[in-house]
Amino acid sequence: MAGLTSTGFEIKRLETLKTELETLFQDSFEEVLTFEPETVLGQIIGIFSLIDAELWEELDKLHGVLDPDKAEGVNLDWVCALTNITRKPATKTIVPGAILAADGFTLPSGSTARNSLTDDVYELVAATQVSLSNALKLRVSILNNVDSVPYTISIDGTEYIYNNTTGQTDQQILTGIQGVLAGAPVTATLDGDELEIVSTDLATGRIYVLDSDLQLEQLWTPATFSAEEAGNKSVTPGLLTVIDSPVSGWNGVDNLTTATAGSDIETDTALRKRRKETLSNTATATIDAIFSNLINLDDVTKVKVYENFTNSTDANGIPAKSVYAVVKGGTQQEIAETLFNTRAGGINMHGSTTVAYVASNGQNFNINYDIPTDVPIYIDMTLTTDTSFPGNGEALIKAAIESYFSNLDIGQNVSYFEIACAVKSVTGLEITSLTIGKTASPVGTTNITIAIEELASVLAANIGITIP
Repeated sequence: MAGLTSTGFEIKRLETLKTELETLFQDSFEEVLTFEPETVLGQIIGIFSLIDAELWEELDKLHGVLDPDKAEGVNLDWVCALTNITRKPATKTIVPGAILAADGFTLPSGSTARNSLTDDVYELVAATQVSLSNALKLRVSILNNVDSVPYTISIDGTEYIYNNTTGQTDQQILTGIQGVLAGAPVTATLDGDELEIVSTDLATGRIYVLDSDLQLEQLWTPATFSAEEAGNKSVTPGLLTVIDSPVSGWNGVDNLTTATAGSDIETDTALRKRRKETLSNTATATIDAIFSNLINLDDVTKVKVYENFTNSTDANGIPAKSVYAVVKGGTQQEIAETLFNTRAGGINMHGSTTVAYVASNGQNFNINYDIPTDVPIYIDMTLTTDTSFPGNGEALIKAAIESYFSNLDIGQNVSYFEIACAVKSVTGLEITSLTIGKTASPVGTTNITIAIEELASVLAANIGITIP
């Protein structure tokens, strides 16, 4: 019996509706009717049965609106809200960039730059002044070549002095300066008659004072950009290079390090999975409770919690009677507070990230956890294709592989078989060879082992596809 029953809601299928309509029509007329698809009556029956079928499907959705396994979109949001779980919104990619201009120039907030590969737009988060007091990269040349005169560059208050000798060329002097900067927190590279100096970590702006006999040729200051649109956008070094909104005096933009990728809005599938995993988030002092409370923090995307309840250090290096949490995303203070409030009293927290936390009674604690270590994976493949292979087939292969990696958990091994399946998800191809590994030009044909504190990742640029 279709409809609402004691066991739930059963919909009528299209064929059943079509048969019922044919019977109703036939019972209403004395003569024998023909319902073949090519007849007018057959077309009418087909149209109305299809409309009825769609109505039954909508009724089924309405019946399942409070069933987390059936609810979709906003209806699933309402179901999750009953247990204080909300869908994670999309977040924006943040790019640690650098801007080129004259000393003293200020670039207003909201100025935009583009990714030279994808054309995505990124906005300057805050007004940024270009200054020798906050220099990420600069280029200098010799203004005055004077015999036996010291050339001095001060970096963060420390002076680096090269004592010039008689008859040296500009390039020889710059080479000498390059030598004395070997002990500084910078990398110096000679480029013709100019010396490029870059902060070693490619991120920190440093305070410079230049000798009056040196000429400043270029000056770059750190500047943070945020994607105009939320979502998971990859920006590898050297891609944020196009000025989108020209400003007089703004001469260049670049990113020396990889961006912190944003995230897409949480899918229905991911939200259902997280809801099931977090039903214990009102509990405390259990591994499940620690996990569920951590995964529900803003900007936390992946969590793994391990426990050693023995009286000695275990095979993973977790000390006795300790809990070890590995957390990607979120703020250190929120993570520390959550760990403190959900762990059992007297249990140690293991990890290399230490956060000072003050309890409500004023007692000070050090809360330890780890941020997962990124393990870049390299993939090479050779394929043969036929005429059904799509024009954007290579892009589809890379997207399928990236999707597989985005669903990997912390500490989860990389499956050679699953990568092959991702490749084969694109039509019109055969795999001639497939190798994977942790370094470029991989040779592996088996699974890649990932440690408990590691998280495997892949960049499209590290997926090599050869189609002879």
